[in-house]
Order: sequence, then C-alpha cells, then structure tokens
Amino acid sequence: MPAYVTTSDILVTAKNKLKGLSGLDDATILSSIEEVETSIRNYCHFRPVEKMPMGIRFVWANMSVDLVRYETAKAKADAGPEDEADVSTTNLTSIKIGDTQLGFSANGNGSSASTAIKSHTANLDDLLMNYKEQLKCFRHPI
Repeated sequence: MPAYVTTSDILVTAKNKLKGLSGLDDATILSSIEEVETSIRNYCHFRPVEKMPMGIRFVWANMSVDLVRYETAKAKADAGPEDEADVSTTNLTSIKIGDTQLGFSANGNGSSASTAIKSHTANLDDLLMNYKEQLKCFRHPI
C-alpha cells in the first residue's frame, strides 16, 4: 500500500459513498475534492509539492462528500419547487381569520436551503472546522 493518497484515490472513495445521489459526474466530484484539498493544505500547512499522507484519506474523502452533498442540496433548493409551493410555518408572521390572510416573512430562518441542508453552512471553512480535530494530527507547525 502506498504511503500517499492522490485525488484519484479520493475520487474512488467518494464515488462509493455517493452512490445514492443521482446526476453526479466525475468532474463535479473531482472539483469538490480539489477544493477540499486546497483547504486541507492551507490548514495543515502542506507545501504545494508535498504529497498527502495516506492517513488523511478518509478525512479528505468525507469532507469532499459533505461538500458535494451540500452543493447538491443547495442546487435543488435554489431551483425551487417544481409543481407546488412548499410553505413552511417557521416563516409565518401573522394570521388574520376574517377574510383569511396569512403573512410570511421573506427572510425567515426556515428557508428551503437551510431546511434541505440542516448540517453545514455554505462556507467551506466551516466544513473544514467540523473536521478540525481529525486534521490536527496532520498539521505542521508554521
């Protein structure tokens, strides 16, 4: 077994973990893998020519899978409902019974994007921090 992991190794692992999601091509997954690699390199202070150690394989793959799932859910939420509107009562601001009037806030906490995601924010740095403890052992001192 090699001592280093490559993006193609991560692609194989990520594709196995993403089997349930449809409509994903290798280029989409690879883009997320490369984006996560950059964040890991920055956090761990890896030089650009330095190879990624084999021990970081599943951390890198899981971060990439989380990013792909986030971006997929975000794309679905941004596309909006196809046939019928999905109304959330978390955005409900007022009810008027005579003449039946309902008021909804446009900027409520229950947006379709946050409802679809529930685990991560759009910021890749926040995703990185969810794996901070696992990445600490690979981090080089400055």
